[in-house]
Amino acid sequence: MFWSVPDFKRIRTWATGGGRINSVAYSADGRRVVSAAAQKVQVWDIATGAVLLTVPPRAGDSMTCAALSPDGARLAVASYKTGGRSDEGSDQVWVVDATTGERIYTVSGHPYSANYVRFSPDGQWLLTGTYGATEVDTDVSIRIWDAATGTRLAGSVPSMNWPWHASFSPDNTKMLVLGLSLEPVLWDLVEQREVYRLKGAGAFQVLFHPNGERFVVIDGNGVRIHAVSDGRELVTLDRGHVSLIDPPGGGIPAAFTPDGRELICRRDGSTMIRFKTADWTTPDRKTEFAQGLDEVRRLLALPK
Repeated sequence: MFWSVPDFKRIRTWATGGGRINSVAYSADGRRVVSAAAQKVQVWDIATGAVLLTVPPRAGDSMTCAALSPDGARLAVASYKTGGRSDEGSDQVWVVDATTGERIYTVSGHPYSANYVRFSPDGQWLLTGTYGATEVDTDVSIRIWDAATGTRLAGSVPSMNWPWHASFSPDNTKMLVLGLSLEPVLWDLVEQREVYRLKGAGAFQVLFHPNGERFVVIDGNGVRIHAVSDGRELVTLDRGHVSLIDPPGGGIPAAFTPDGRELICRRDGSTMIRFKTADWTTPDRKTEFAQGLDEVRRLLALPK
């Protein structure tokens, strides 16, 4: 289903005919959307609802996810090996021309089926992830590839155990990555190395503040603000402010306003709360609003 954000009305429903939809992603220009269903990845024209491109899986595989490059020229797709573990070097992730579907390159080497693909916002890197299994628990990683050719493995973030989330610094020199290990990792994209890992964090989501100096960790106990420089915890907004946040599958629980002055957090299934990032306070409970769509649009600078 496709919804209009300003008024939250359903515009149309698209039937992929390819089984359960595992992921959807927008193009950077907002004109196309990509759906990854088990039996096909499709690129759709948002204005008309027309299918622009269909990419099928390999025989015996199912598609898991897909992502368009920032310039919209390339489409990365990932597949699941129905039989489980893949052979070393098999093509679980490949990149195609987003217009013609012609395969450009394949990235190889994940020992298990791929569940995550994403381009960095500057288009320089392609991230691929694999989920864990007992026989491959030493390599449940996010791998970082040269997005131009896919031939150079620039780095590998180990022990992610089913990676699902990445947040990039405003200057694209660092990223925060997170998986089922629930331990956020700060990765230096210039030196391709792990800077630090928040052990035992129990995090569901991480995101950079727009100034690049702070980041937020969302967990079951609330919200914590950390310094990017050394990872130290600066402020804790406990469950007295933010109730239990659902793990992946429950939606994105928090977002910064574009100017970085406020953080909007989901409090429960029907209410949200906002914090002023200058001092991380909320003036009073009136700032917690139930289904306040007009207020959400204003804060996130969404069109009316």
